[in-house]
Amino acid sequence: MGKFALGERRVKGTVWSAPITIPRGGCNISLNAEGAANVTVELADGKGNLLPAFSGSNRGNVSSTEQAICPVYWTDKTLSRLGGQTVRLKLGISGATTRLYAVYLDAWKQ
Repeated sequence: MGKFALGERRVKGTVWSAPITIPRGGCNISLNAEGAANVTVELADGKGNLLPAFSGSNRGNVSSTEQAICPVYWTDKTLSRLGGQTVRLKLGISGATTRLYAVYLDAWKQ
């Protein structure tokens, strides 16, 4: 099983996704991670320019870290407003024991 984790002596790291088209009706993003509270999720356009409404202080938060799959949410926002647009995910990791195994995008049923 693959994972993204920090190497020795590292306190932070970042990984970017390939460009992804958000389904027209929106979707949910979830993480399969150990220490998911130490993972940040920001959205950028297809060229890597961060979207202010979904990055920085508006970045996605993990709603629960007690589950194997941890949903990500944005305060007062849904991804439906990005439906049909191409985005990239910027995932930040901190903490020596944090492990990111997978990121899931689940399309909303119309």
